Amino acid sequence: MKEVISKKEMGVSRYSSFILGLLFLVIQGCAGVGPDLEKAKEQNTEQAYLAFIEKYQDQPAASEQIKEARKAIILIKFIEAQKKNTLEGYDSFVDLYNKDPLAEQQLLQANQLSETLIFEQCRINKDPKDFRKYVARFTENPPVPENLVTVRNWLRFHDINQAKKQDSLITYSTFISNYLNDENAKDDLKWVRKRVRELQFASARKSATRSSYQNFVLKHRNDREAAEMVSFANREIIRLDYEKAESDSTRKSYERFVKKYKKNSDAKKYVSNIEVELHELDFKSATKVGSMEEYQNYLGKYEEQSRFSEQVEFIRSLMNSQQDLFYYENGKKKYVGKTKNGQFHGQGVFYNKEGKVVYAGDFVDGKREGPGRLFWDSGKLRYQGNFKAGLFSGEGNLHHQDGSLRLTGVWSKGQPEGLMVVYDPSGKVIYEGTLKTGNWNYDGCFAL
Repeated sequence: MKEVISKKEMGVSRYSSFILGLLFLVIQGCAGVGPDLEKAKEQNTEQAYLAFIEKYQDQPAASEQIKEARKAIILIKFIEAQKKNTLEGYDSFVDLYNKDPLAEQQLLQANQLSETLIFEQCRINKDPKDFRKYVARFTENPPVPENLVTVRNWLRFHDINQAKKQDSLITYSTFISNYLNDENAKDDLKWVRKRVRELQFASARKSATRSSYQNFVLKHRNDREAAEMVSFANREIIRLDYEKAESDSTRKSYERFVKKYKKNSDAKKYVSNIEVELHELDFKSATKVGSMEEYQNYLGKYEEQSRFSEQVEFIRSLMNSQQDLFYYENGKKKYVGKTKNGQFHGQGVFYNKEGKVVYAGDFVDGKREGPGRLFWDSGKLRYQGNFKAGLFSGEGNLHHQDGSLRLTGVWSKGQPEGLMVVYDPSGKVIYEGTLKTGNWNYDGCFAL
């Protein structure tokens, strides 16, 4: 028993000795930290502080003293940069301690001192490279906001003068891009935009093409300051379109021009000239074909236009020389055209009691026969093609009530025969194939 107790006591004694030894070392270390830091401060050199840090960096109890030593090194480095007082020196300091929270105050001062150096350099040299360097460096967090405004104004003054000197769309576009959001650049931007309009307009006039004028209009049509230029460009586009129509000298080109510019006051004289050209084509066609349908079509277009009164009277005389006239009891025209043995025979036009055209084309023995056209009560085309014995026969097109194509193909005795193509009112094909018989036709007889 005594032996066992003795061993326990021996274990406790050893543990106590270890703790006491460790405590002694800590006390001894702590006792040395203060004096060693004071020695480093007396020397006040980077090497002395680094030696202190290296000696105590593994001792947690010395963390505050190590932090103090590090701050002292930062201050030494900052003072060195101040003595040099160069942009390179301050930049080196910033690069070295940029992410060190212990250097926050010195970093702020270094940035302010760098700003002062660069600003003075800008003020003295007035070099645009320095201006751009300053703006790029201090735009996000300017140490002195009013200095940033000043430098940007210097730079803008240089850039606007350079742009004016070169006087090109590229340099002006670059200026607009660089200063679009600069409140102090409003007057310069206004002048630059005006000059851009002038250059683009001059370029359009020099090219004198439809595309050049059209591009100018598209760019500036919503710009009030460019209204006069846009108006001129639009008039030139009309003139060029007119010359193109005259050069083509086709009905299609004339009709396209009139449709596009009929309501445009700037195109009034051109439209009038084109309408005369169209009239000439229609007049020549009517006199050349010499059919009742052609005469009727011509009169439908031109009998109300006094400027063509002479030609209208001539066409009327031609009609009267080869046609018979029939009337309803109410005095409305019933039929205008040729007859044979008391029946419609040859070319003619048949009207309803309201005076609207029902059919215009060929007749044989009172029935529609040959090429002709049927119309809805609205005047819209209902059918155009061939007839036989009053019924659709041969190739022909049937139309919806709005005049749009309904179906096309070949007919026989008034019924679809073979392949037909069916369209909806928008012009979209909705069916291709054969169709059943149905009520496709009018009664084939027209009585006198």
